[in-house]
Amino acid sequence: MSKEDFFKDYNLDISKKYICFSGDDITTCPDDQHYLNDVAEAVEELNRTGKYNLGIIFRRCPVDFSDRYDKVLEKHRNLIVSLAPEWKQLGSSWNATLPTKEDLKLQINTILYTEAVVNLASSMVFDYAVFDKPCLYLNYNVSNKEDENWNPQKVYNFVHFRSMPSGDEVIWLRSKEKIAFKLELALEDSRETVNGAKNWFEKINLFPAQNASERIWKEIEEIGNKCT
Repeated sequence: MSKEDFFKDYNLDISKKYICFSGDDITTCPDDQHYLNDVAEAVEELNRTGKYNLGIIFRRCPVDFSDRYDKVLEKHRNLIVSLAPEWKQLGSSWNATLPTKEDLKLQINTILYTEAVVNLASSMVFDYAVFDKPCLYLNYNVSNKEDENWNPQKVYNFVHFRSMPSGDEVIWLRSKEKIAFKLELALEDSRETVNGAKNWFEKINLFPAQNASERIWKEIEEIGNKCT
């Protein structure tokens, strides 16, 4: 979509630049709503300098149907626009919720027309790297924790994060107080971070990435031939 059509269809302010906050499910990140609030306050801090006119697009996890973000969205209603994923719910469990072609369009245009993505441990880092845009990973404990037994480091200790070549593939948000500063870094010059994310993507993915569908069909065809 053109920027003008996308902003018009989803009631976005054409005068603003947007940051995407990509939500996690409640098990992976029970404090996600507090992180969204912290990021919103940091964006407001940057806007007050007069140097920026920023907004936030909130894309919740497609299988998170909770109301835990409602208070934050209401509090920052002039800053945050919620664009819910257009997935189809075919059952009551999380694994019965499936993506649609319409959501692919929404996700691609969200990435195309936002400056960066903020999340906790999401693979959206690669979606943004493809578009030469940075990812900022949340990695601190909020003051009003929902679960005292949970902390973000539990997620970053998962085995798949061992594939990160150096740890510089994202911009780390290690405290609430540093979010505004790190966001400004992402907006001003993130080339090294993006290049690092692309190197990480090449490490875990067979390239060229755009031929993935072709490779899948080839494998299916080979499996089918063995079965005949």
